[in-house]
Amino acid sequence: MIAWIDAVLLLLLGCGYYWMPDAVHPTLPFGVRVPPGRERDPAVSAAKRTYRQVLAPLTLAGIALALLNTSPIVAAGLPALFLLVAYGNFYVAHRAVRAAKLKGDWYAGQRTATVAQVGAPASLRRYPWGLLAVAALVIAATAWIGVAHYAQLPAILPTHFGANGKANGFSAKSPLSAFLLVIVQIVQTAGLALLGYVQPRMRQDLDPAAPVASLARHRAFQVVMTQMLVVLAIGVDISLLLGSLRMWAVGPAYNPMLNVAPVLIVTAYAVWAGVRVGQGGNRMAAGQAEEATGRVHRDDDAGWIGGAIYFNRSDPAFLVPRRFGVGWTLNFGHPTAWIALVALVALIIAVPSLRHR
Repeated sequence: MIAWIDAVLLLLLGCGYYWMPDAVHPTLPFGVRVPPGRERDPAVSAAKRTYRQVLAPLTLAGIALALLNTSPIVAAGLPALFLLVAYGNFYVAHRAVRAAKLKGDWYAGQRTATVAQVGAPASLRRYPWGLLAVAALVIAATAWIGVAHYAQLPAILPTHFGANGKANGFSAKSPLSAFLLVIVQIVQTAGLALLGYVQPRMRQDLDPAAPVASLARHRAFQVVMTQMLVVLAIGVDISLLLGSLRMWAVGPAYNPMLNVAPVLIVTAYAVWAGVRVGQGGNRMAAGQAEEATGRVHRDDDAGWIGGAIYFNRSDPAFLVPRRFGVGWTLNFGHPTAWIALVALVALIIAVPSLRHR
């Protein structure tokens, strides 16, 4: 069963990576900033073609390995290995486009500009409070079931299960160990909901050629992204609910695919929604036309390492729009980004240790 979970996950990741060149802004092929018109350059087209020709068999090979594998260690590391190799494929395409850009001096004679929204950002009028209420109900249901069965729980609780579905980690019963997954539900839901609420204040990558239409797209994109984040929270909450039932020995027999299915479903939704709207909403209708300004994005490749990692000490933002993917990434030149990263790693390390208290 774990093999099928890995296979489905690799299929989703492969589809996301395959369609990602179409989801990013046309002037950011493989994380390289190019002026309008150059996105159709033969070098860019060739890089996309080669990238996909390598990615398709790579994904199929990963799925085959997942289905044939019998080692729990390999199963646990296979998705991470796939992401690493997929990034290597991306980096080869990135280098090819960047080399063509520099050789052809694509920015020669271009009138560049940077556009930013002045004043307070528009509030997100369509925050999905209804979806957030669904997440809250899932958490409440999990907590209610736990409270109802707490007195009957054994003195030693199974808190970790192996790939074969058998318990291989145990903890003494306590409110903390019994309700640990409920705490995780609350923390991850609050984090994703807060991210969705504050993301209108994050920096926008507006197009200088058509700033008004670009802003309209970005605002529509914010609505979709907030919905996506809350839906992801719901999927994780449902999986944690099923995990809690397994720990408490409540409900139907354990099924790994059933437990992971909510996360896989919302991941598939996120891939579909991301490709549909595009990064920053560039694939969405603007809703209004405007005269082109004749300006283009400035060449801002210098702050990006490998087209994916942003490091710029002079940039006050610690979250910036991604160049390959949909959403945001950390500015590793900002101290706050490192604080957030260390806090996340500490939380990941702390959660397993709390199970034994």
